[in-house]
Amino acid sequence: MKYFRINDSFNTRGRWYLGAPKDRDIEVDPRTFTEGKRYFGSRPLAIPVKHGDKPIDFTLASFDMPVATAEVGRLIHGMAERDIQLIPALVNGDDYQIINALAVLNALDEDRSEITRWTAKDGGPQRIGTIFGIGKLVLRRRPIEKHHIFRVQKWELPLIVSEALKAELESKDVSGIVFEQIATD
Repeated sequence: MKYFRINDSFNTRGRWYLGAPKDRDIEVDPRTFTEGKRYFGSRPLAIPVKHGDKPIDFTLASFDMPVATAEVGRLIHGMAERDIQLIPALVNGDDYQIINALAVLNALDEDRSEITRWTAKDGGPQRIGTIFGIGKLVLRRRPIEKHHIFRVQKWELPLIVSEALKAELESKDVSGIVFEQIATD
């Protein structure tokens, strides 16, 4: 099976760009939904539109927080129930979902990936030696083969989906999303 990184599509003219969610008037750090940790809030979050006005079905909002229509959220949940948490959200009063990927898998092939690490001259002594960026991401197949959506341990930023989930999203013409194939061993 093939795997793909989800990226925002910028082809839709006038598409919206979403900001950080709010619980009433208190901003919730969007990275809360990119670290693979369960969220325990109890009410729908409000997500502001930063600019643009054309709704799209799926987007990576602030800090690559995945936001989808309620319908797309249900579709993903139907294929990957054990690997995600759907967080109810409102965008311009409409029902959306934050897709909180809970599966963070130890699948990074560090020998075959092109990794840049933090150094002392980059600042932040607590980050020295940790991953700064990955030019070419290569994953080990065994840890990921039974998952349809996940993040990668040590580099949680990319949201990865299986070929089967990609095909399902494409069959529904989900707007706002493009896929980049990821190398596997």
